Amino acid sequence: MNNLDESLFKVILSILLDESEDYSNDARYSAAKIIPYFNLDILKKYKKELLYVQRYKLENLRPFPNDTSLIWLYE
Repeated sequence: MNNLDESLFKVILSILLDESEDYSNDARYSAAKIIPYFNLDILKKYKKELLYVQRYKLENLRPFPNDTSLIWLYE
């Protein structure tokens, strides 16, 4: 996977953010697991969206479960 590909990141993020029935939860879980592997500069550009998904009730849909090294996300 190319962790510098912002276009790929946007597609994966859109799958995670899609709360309709268009994608199964399996697709959304997979998207959440892949997101942390992207370059930090790309992640920072989408801070607002990442903060939103970090608040999902289902922990499996959070890209960064139990990760305390995310100070940049909450600043």
